[in-house]
Amino acid sequence: MNIQIPPGTVDLAAIKERQHAAWGSGDYAMIGTTLQIVGEMLCEAVISAATSASSMSPPEMATPRSPRPADLLMSCRRTM
Repeated sequence: MNIQIPPGTVDLAAIKERQHAAWGSGDYAMIGTTLQIVGEMLCEAVISAATSASSMSPPEMATPRSPRPADLLMSCRRTM
Protein backbone atom coordinates (compact mmCIF):
# COMPACT_ATOMS: atom_id res chain seq x y z
CA MET A 1 0.00 0.00 0.00
CA ASN A 2 1.46 3.34 -1.08
CA ILE A 3 -0.46 6.36 0.20
CA GLN A 4 0.65 9.73 -1.12
CA ILE A 5 -0.87 12.81 0.53
CA PRO A 6 -0.34 16.14 -1.21
CA PRO A 7 1.19 18.83 1.02
CA GLY A 8 -1.29 21.11 2.71
CA THR A 9 -4.19 18.65 2.63
CA VAL A 10 -3.76 17.35 6.17
CA ASP A 11 -5.84 19.09 8.83
CA LEU A 12 -3.42 18.97 11.75
CA ALA A 13 -5.91 20.64 14.10
CA ALA A 14 -8.43 17.86 13.44
CA ILE A 15 -5.77 15.20 14.02
CA LYS A 16 -4.74 16.81 17.32
CA GLU A 17 -8.39 17.02 18.39
CA ARG A 18 -8.91 13.30 17.69
CA GLN A 19 -5.70 12.42 19.55
CA HIS A 20 -6.76 14.45 22.59
CA ALA A 21 -10.16 12.75 22.54
CA ALA A 22 -8.59 9.28 22.29
CA TRP A 23 -6.10 9.83 25.12
CA GLY A 24 -8.72 11.64 27.19
CA SER A 25 -11.07 8.67 26.97
CA GLY A 26 -8.73 6.61 29.15
CA ASP A 27 -9.14 3.55 26.91
CA TYR A 28 -5.44 2.81 26.83
CA ALA A 29 -5.92 -0.81 25.74
CA MET A 30 -7.61 0.38 22.53
CA ILE A 31 -4.88 2.97 21.97
CA GLY A 32 -2.14 0.39 22.52
CA THR A 33 -3.77 -2.10 20.17
CA THR A 34 -4.13 0.55 17.49
CA LEU A 35 -0.51 1.63 17.85
CA GLN A 36 0.66 -1.98 17.64
CA ILE A 37 -1.31 -2.59 14.44
CA VAL A 38 0.00 0.60 12.86
CA GLY A 39 3.55 -0.31 13.91
CA GLU A 40 3.25 -3.76 12.37
CA MET A 41 1.89 -2.29 9.13
CA LEU A 42 4.77 0.18 9.03
CA CYS A 43 7.32 -2.61 9.55
CA GLU A 44 5.73 -4.69 6.79
CA ALA A 45 5.85 -1.71 4.42
CA VAL A 46 9.53 -1.09 5.21
CA ILE A 47 10.39 -4.74 4.70
CA SER A 48 8.41 -4.88 1.46
CA ALA A 49 10.15 -1.78 0.14
CA ALA A 50 13.58 -3.12 1.14
CA THR A 51 12.86 -6.48 -0.46
CA SER A 52 11.71 -4.85 -3.70
CA ALA A 53 14.69 -2.52 -3.80
CA SER A 54 17.18 -5.30 -3.12
CA SER A 55 15.66 -7.55 -5.78
CA MET A 56 15.81 -4.80 -8.42
CA SER A 57 19.40 -3.67 -7.91
CA PRO A 58 22.31 -5.74 -9.17
CA PRO A 59 24.20 -7.59 -6.40
CA GLU A 60 27.38 -5.66 -7.11
CA MET A 61 25.58 -2.40 -6.20
CA ALA A 62 24.67 -3.62 -2.72
CA THR A 63 26.81 -2.18 0.02
CA PRO A 64 28.01 -4.27 2.97
CA ARG A 65 25.96 -2.04 5.28
CA SER A 66 22.68 -2.52 3.39
CA PRO A 67 20.15 -4.04 5.80
CA ARG A 68 18.70 -7.36 4.89
CA PRO A 69 14.90 -7.77 5.09
CA ALA A 70 15.33 -10.23 7.96
CA ASP A 71 17.36 -7.64 9.89
CA LEU A 72 14.65 -5.04 9.32
CA LEU A 73 12.00 -7.43 10.61
CA MET A 74 14.00 -8.19 13.74
CA SER A 75 14.57 -4.50 14.45
CA CYS A 76 10.83 -3.85 14.05
CA ARG A 77 9.97 -6.69 16.42
CA ARG A 78 12.42 -5.40 19.05
CA THR A 79 10.68 -2.02 19.12
CA MET A 80 7.21 -3.45 19.73
